[in-house]
Amino acid sequence: EVTRLNRNFNTNLGIEYFLNEQSSLTASVFYRYGQDEDITTNQSERFKNNILAEETLRKEWENEEDNRYQFALNYMNKLGENGHQLTADFQFGKRDQVKTGFINEDVVFNIDNEDTRFLQEQVDERPDRTEYLFQADYVLPIGEESQFEAGYRGDFNNQITDYELRTDPMTPGVYEINLGLSNVFDYTENINAIYTQYGSKFGKFSYLLGLRLENTNLKGLIDSRLSDEELVEEFGFPIDTDFDNNYLGLFPTVNLIYELGERENITLGYNRRINRPRGWFINPFPSRSSRTNVFQGNPNLRPAFANAFDLGYLKRWDKLTFTSSVYYQLEEDSFERIEEFTGAVTPGDEIPITRTIPVNLSTN
Repeated sequence: EVTRLNRNFNTNLGIEYFLNEQSSLTASVFYRYGQDEDITTNQSERFKNNILAEETLRKEWENEEDNRYQFALNYMNKLGENGHQLTADFQFGKRDQVKTGFINEDVVFNIDNEDTRFLQEQVDERPDRTEYLFQADYVLPIGEESQFEAGYRGDFNNQITDYELRTDPMTPGVYEINLGLSNVFDYTENINAIYTQYGSKFGKFSYLLGLRLENTNLKGLIDSRLSDEELVEEFGFPIDTDFDNNYLGLFPTVNLIYELGERENITLGYNRRINRPRGWFINPFPSRSSRTNVFQGNPNLRPAFANAFDLGYLKRWDKLTFTSSVYYQLEEDSFERIEEFTGAVTPGDEIPITRTIPVNLSTN
């Protein structure tokens, strides 16, 4: 059972300045402040030989403050008539978060009347994210019925997450840093792409062909208080604390339109897409949602690629428009979460600890 209270404030200020009749410069600043409070209650019942042996109640309190701002600059120059145009964009974004949590678990019922005390936990997490975007786009009309476009786009993101877990193993209320789970994760995602497209029209038939070459670079570095050997001893499985992965992809786009009449057409489209794993799915350092469940990201997780097709029909009347479409997408190497036993058990009651990890597994 989860109860959430989200409070957000957003503001945006922008200005556009016309350098001359053909060109302009636009600048904007965006700011957001958020404050969230979550309370999660988790009731667990454990059975042995189909008999209720233990019941526990776990409560998690989490507070989060989120400060986010973004600065954007856009330049546009209409170099001539008939759509001849050059645009350039720059964005800088910063996001600072502070998450604090308190976790408490109590035994409601125990068949053996054992006096079991679970560790209380305090969590401090500070994600610090920086984002840059650079993009330039050039449009060149060719004759009256054709157009060529080319451009570059670069997305550069870095997030440093300082995660600290404290528990009270000896004395209730006296907390010590958990060296096994506390860490600093430095994650970088850089995407560079060049693209081009060409469109033309012949009578009732028109087409638009595009091609994008894209490189994705995912890098991660974990600063842990434990060595690689101590991490294996702590969790029972290896952890990749330093990884650097590169993926190169080619993405074509085809759009065809045939005009059945002045107000009626049929369209056929195809494009190749990429689904990149998020940082949480890549972070190999384990995080647990309870004493018996551990989630671990997979730094070897590859992006999933998909082929998408759509067929559409459009008909216009004076006061009515009818549109319809059929859409199909096939994604290979989709992300799925698998669960496995780590071989470790919880201290005291010896409940097996399960690890959840995402892998490239399915077809959707």
